Amino acid sequence: MRIASGQFGRISPAKFADKVELAMGWIVVRHSHLSSKSDRRATHGHWVAITSGKHRIYRIIRYSVNLPADKVVVDWAGWIDLQGRTEDEQPELDLTIRRAKFWELAVIPFKHIDPGYRLSAWLGGISLALGVLSLVLSIVLSS
Repeated sequence: MRIASGQFGRISPAKFADKVELAMGWIVVRHSHLSSKSDRRATHGHWVAITSGKHRIYRIIRYSVNLPADKVVVDWAGWIDLQGRTEDEQPELDLTIRRAKFWELAVIPFKHIDPGYRLSAWLGGISLALGVLSLVLSIVLSS
């Protein structure tokens, strides 16, 4: 499901959230990008893919009525990742925001902005690999 597309500028999470801090890994867009309230409720808090050209990041989405339609609230690391980490920062980017596909959900924790998420993902992946290895070895050695 495509949520929004067009030219967007960035607002810092620190400037956006005066009273409530925005957690790492979230993106905020204006609520009017999805006209249906049921669509907004269905996508709020879910992973989305934000694409700019050939660069893509993943964030959890929320909506705001106070945000201008041509702005998004996204962390600095995500903004420069969308630009390909070039030296020349662009004030606006052509972005497409869509719901993350099923197969993308498996790699999102490994690319999360928060190192705690990445560490948990790697530990889980290693645990899964060791479990599969022990299962295979037990089958091979028992026969």
